[in-house]
Parts: sequence; C-alpha cells; structure tokens
Amino acid sequence: MPPALPPALPPALPAETIRAYDIRGTVPDQLNEVNLRRLGYGFGTWLRRQGARDCAVGRDARASSPRLSEAAIEGLRQAGINVRACGLAPTPVIGWTAALRNLGGGLIITASHNPPHYNGAKMLTSDALPLLPEEISRVAQLAVEPPAAAARGTREDVDAVAPYLALLREVSSCGASSAGY
Repeated sequence: MPPALPPALPPALPAETIRAYDIRGTVPDQLNEVNLRRLGYGFGTWLRRQGARDCAVGRDARASSPRLSEAAIEGLRQAGINVRACGLAPTPVIGWTAALRNLGGGLIITASHNPPHYNGAKMLTSDALPLLPEEISRVAQLAVEPPAAAARGTREDVDAVAPYLALLREVSSCGASSAGY
C-alpha cells in the first residue's frame, strides 16, 4: 500500500478576502496569523521581483492588528525584505515613509471603515500608490508557505509618525500668508 499523502495546506488566502485594492476579511476565520505571514511572504516576493529590498509596515488600532502585523512582518522578512516597522500609524504615514525613505513599498494592516471583527492589508508601491487589482491577484498567488530555509530580511523599528507630524506643522506654519510670501 502506498504511503498516505500529507494533508494539503489550505489556500493561503480565502478567495473572498481578495478585493480590487486590498485584502479584507473577518478575523480569525478568514484572516489570521498564518495567512498574514503567507501574505507578507507573497508581497515580499512581489517586491523583490520589482527590484525592491525594503518595505514600511504599519497598522491601525484594531485589537487584532498587532499580531497580524507581526505575522506579515515575519513573512516579509522570510522573503528577504528589510522591514521598517512603524507600529501604530495612519495609512498616509506609511505611504509617505515608503516614498521619503526610497523604500520598495508599504504595507498597512487595517480594515478601514469596516466593523472591529474585520481586518485587512493595503499594499503600496514605492510611490505610495495602491497595488492595482492584477498586482494584488499576483501577490495572492505568491502567498504560499515560506520555505524553511528562506532568506531573512532585517527589521528596524522606526517612528514614522513624529516626522510626518513635524512636516505637517511646518507646512501649516505659513499662517495667513500666500505660499510663504
């Protein structure tokens, strides 16, 4: 009798979580640490194929966001991506950080306006633009179990919010003048 086949891994991401401009679903049944690590690996693989080596990662204030963010960071690092972990940060801060620091992209763990039991991931290019639908589909295809001997990217915890707020204060300090004149 032939040996039994190992059980198949479940799909990395349930099909219903893959949206036109992001990944979004309920936690923990649709999105959890396992498939967010795989998503991080898929996005990291996609970034590397674009020639990128670095990515900014942030998250919103949902209860599930810290652990999902850590899982995605692990997947990115397993793809060989150097991560700038920004922690709790608004979505625009991650795009600004990616563009300002010439990083390959950005990843934000958030479900935007959805109820608290949802979460998701927004992926950005180096120009802080959201991935196009076909790019998100490609990332989902690449979101597999990372190889055991995967490359390891680094992690650097950074404060991305303070410099962003400093810029906003500087820009808004023009007062009532016209373009600083």
